[in-house]
Amino acid sequence: MGSVVLPHLVTGWHVDQAIMSEEERLVIIRFGRDWDPECMRQDEVLYRIADRVKNFAVIYETPEREIRLAPAYDIVSTTPYIPRDTLALTLNDSKSFPARTQLIKFMRLVTSRTQTGVLELLDRVAYGVSISIAEATAYGRRHADARSFADRLIGVMTRGLDRLGLEPVPVRASQELLM
Repeated sequence: MGSVVLPHLVTGWHVDQAIMSEEERLVIIRFGRDWDPECMRQDEVLYRIADRVKNFAVIYETPEREIRLAPAYDIVSTTPYIPRDTLALTLNDSKSFPARTQLIKFMRLVTSRTQTGVLELLDRVAYGVSISIAEATAYGRRHADARSFADRLIGVMTRGLDRLGLEPVPVRASQELLM
């Protein structure tokens, strides 16, 4: 049922275009196999709700064998575990972590924000990372067995901020970690 009733995305480029072209609606993509009974049930459910959500969401399906996405570890830092690790995907033909100017250029391209808007986003990132540093510090103090890992994690986050020309923001860890 899936390949007949839902719009089909057949390549990674099509997936990118579907996501990038929608500015107002949520993009829902069901990855899977057309012949798989579970995927077919999901397609039926998605098809039934498609008309009800059309004003705020668009639904696609794509065959798993045709599209390959980056593994989930691309969105999670592995450097506390593997200090010399690199990005799984390339950015500007490199797997190295981007320098500040490269990241700003990429963010402006992807988000269509102004320079000021991108710098505000980076300030928000610095704030979020600073909270994580404070919480990792508090956790390491409370749990001696985790102190070594907390120190490595704090080092990675601090070097990341430094590489981007950002300073940690003075924050306190959440109350539950301070107890």
